Amino acid sequence: MTLARLIILVFLFANSIFAQSDHIQYSIEYCLSRTANTDNIDGNFEPALGTSILARVGLGSKRNLKYTIGLGYLESHIIFRDITGMQSYRDEERHYYIKHFIIPAGIKFALGSFYIHPEIGGSYNYSIKSKSYLLDSEMNRLDGIYSEYQSSNPFEINFTSLLTFGYEFKIGSIVMISGVSGYLALNPDFLNTYGIGLLIGLRI
Repeated sequence: MTLARLIILVFLFANSIFAQSDHIQYSIEYCLSRTANTDNIDGNFEPALGTSILARVGLGSKRNLKYTIGLGYLESHIIFRDITGMQSYRDEERHYYIKHFIIPAGIKFALGSFYIHPEIGGSYNYSIKSKSYLLDSEMNRLDGIYSEYQSSNPFEINFTSLLTFGYEFKIGSIVMISGVSGYLALNPDFLNTYGIGLLIGLRI
C-alpha cells in the first residue's frame, strides 16, 4: 500500500464517522522542538532544533473529551561531531534531518481552558538528509557545505507517540492554542528520535 492510498483511506474513514456528527473541530498546530536521539553512541550526538506541523479533526459531543485524528509532517534534527582528529582534512560536524509523515490518533481531555492530549499513530520516515561542515582547530565551522546527501526510504510504517499539555483561549470565533508538546518517533532502521518544544495553533 502506497502512502497516498493510506492517507486517502484514513481520511475517508474519518469523514464517514465525522459526517454523522455536528460536533466537529478542525485545528492546525506548529511546534518548534529541541530534538535528539535515544541512543547517543559515544556521546558524539547533540540535540538541535526540529519542527512539526499537524492538521487534526476532532469529534465528540462532550466539551471536555474529544477523539482526534490527524495528518502531519515531523522533522527531527540531530548533530553528529567527529572530533577524533583521525580525519586528514580536519574535524567534521554532520547535521541529520530525519523527516516523517505521521498519522496520529488520540484523546483530548479538557479541564476548563487547560487540556491534555496523548496520541499514538503510524509514521513513515520518507527522507534522511545530511549536511556536513568542516571544523578548524578551534571547532569553528568553515564556510560552505563540505558534503550533502539525501536518501529516500522504502515505504515502511513505524510508530510515533505524542503528548501535549496546553491552554486554549478564544479570540472571536477562533480558538488559539498554545502548549508544550513532546514526541517519540521510532525508526529501527536508523535512529529513534524524540523532542520537546513549544506549540502554537488555532482551532475552528
